[in-house]
Amino acid sequence: MALSLPVRGRHAALAAFLLGMGALHCGDSDTSVFDGGADAGEDGAGGSSGGFGATSCDGAPCPADDASAAGACGNGRIDDNEGCDDGNTKAGDGCDATCNVEPGWVCPNAGLRCEAAKCGDGIIAGAEECDFPAGAPVTGCSATCRIEPGFDCDPKTLTCAPVVCGDGKVGRGEGCEDGNTLPFDGCFNCQKEPVCVNGICQASCGDGQRFANEACDDGNTRDGDGCSSTCQVEPGFKCTDVVGQPPTVIQQPVLIRDFVGVGNQAGGATGHPDFNGLGGSGVLDIVERTLGAGGRMVLNCPGGDCTQNPGYLYINGRRNISSKANFDQWYTNVAGVNLASTVTLPLTRTVAGTYTWDSADTAVNGGKDYFDPVGPAGGWIGAGKEVAVCNPARNVSFTSETHFWFEYQGGEKFDFAGDDDTWVFVNGKLVIDLGGLHTPLSGSFTLDAANGSAQFTSSLQPGGGNIALGLTKGGTYEVVMFQAERNQCGSNFKVTLKDFNRPKSECKSTCGDGIVAADELCDDGKNDGSYGGCMPGCKARGPYCGDGKVQPPEQCDDGNTNNADGCTTTCRVSQVK
Repeated sequence: MALSLPVRGRHAALAAFLLGMGALHCGDSDTSVFDGGADAGEDGAGGSSGGFGATSCDGAPCPADDASAAGACGNGRIDDNEGCDDGNTKAGDGCDATCNVEPGWVCPNAGLRCEAAKCGDGIIAGAEECDFPAGAPVTGCSATCRIEPGFDCDPKTLTCAPVVCGDGKVGRGEGCEDGNTLPFDGCFNCQKEPVCVNGICQASCGDGQRFANEACDDGNTRDGDGCSSTCQVEPGFKCTDVVGQPPTVIQQPVLIRDFVGVGNQAGGATGHPDFNGLGGSGVLDIVERTLGAGGRMVLNCPGGDCTQNPGYLYINGRRNISSKANFDQWYTNVAGVNLASTVTLPLTRTVAGTYTWDSADTAVNGGKDYFDPVGPAGGWIGAGKEVAVCNPARNVSFTSETHFWFEYQGGEKFDFAGDDDTWVFVNGKLVIDLGGLHTPLSGSFTLDAANGSAQFTSSLQPGGGNIALGLTKGGTYEVVMFQAERNQCGSNFKVTLKDFNRPKSECKSTCGDGIVAADELCDDGKNDGSYGGCMPGCKARGPYCGDGKVQPPEQCDDGNTNNADGCTTTCRVSQVK
């Protein structure tokens, strides 16, 4: 019986010969044991003259010998009867549990991940998010087999369809579906809003603003791009806040509730007594200084007697509100009393970190120089229950409500100027108080970086003051502004925000960290292109056994790792005598 054994060196060969084991395979590719030729590991061959089994491969790493290469599927080497071996026995990654290549995949490198064979072969594989049959591209699936923005694709039918916000189904890129288009109810434009309890908030992953409770936020909830669906940094990636030019415009949603003003009724409607039915002037303390249940304002009723509310009392011969019941309708959706809708105010960057919207700026206000978010044909006017008034014609009876969230660092500033009633709360506490019917008034506050308080001033409190808000650096908090337009025909609204916006994350894989990230083929830490290693950039493998090129320390390389064809799985010549 003749054996071919992966034993190196003359000492080993002689020992085997003397033991009667027959012809041996030697390092210089011949079958003669005593041939006078120096093998790797022998004197005169750049090897060591050490004892039995001592080996060297001219300074290069030696491939594992045939015995260690042989083994079960999942050892990272392509053995006999294997079409692939990616180092595991998990199916669905291109190389199945029995080390056969799965349809739609290619596995060019033993021990490394498999890849999609081709985009457009009708099989979703590798990093593909979608695919389509050859010659039959599908709208929504790109030429690189990535799902295009605004689409969702079915992996079973290979069809794609637009994602429709409001269809009751949470599609790709959507964080929620609540069946309406109104903001500040936890879901707006099918994206989750921060959840706030007593003014303290948890940010929503995927909104493109990284808050302190998020490791990253790249503006989506897709795994595999460095920032996971839960806004955690994925292995092999590093995420940093985007440095550079901040956005030119911030789109701020505003919830509008339209009312029928007294004297402007039509179609049998009843005018709301608080709109266009009272006189009044600017007055403090109409509302309590903290928000109530559900983040709603609470009418200030001293001693439980709402008739003693400063807005209810006649001040300078005028009244500002008619009753608690009527006031409670201002910022609550009430069928038959108000109509809710959403508008978006484009706050434009003026200087770094500062954004402004001004109703007097016709360039951003649709050519108007007054605040008329409902429009002369919207709301109750469009429903035939109210008539437009003033010149130009407009809608003059409505309230507005807006919320935004920020990570407190200190130095954030808020400015408002306009009419009528305006109240601004931070962390559930009243900071700007401009209640009552009045001509344009102003108020502002700046958050102190040292103690979590607000320094404020306003037209009704020109001396200003300090309000303790209990803010902690790095915490996420909510600003809520309530405003009402209750008297025709003047209507003004200007708001400026400074340093409230948060950065977006940008994630990139870190080649050289020894972790194979989702967009890397390999990463051995040094990535110097050496034998059996990874090339610089982590996108390609260096020389390896099976690449069809004979290079040290190989004796042969026939482009495969099949033991039965004369060149072994470790690129050693195999001859049997």
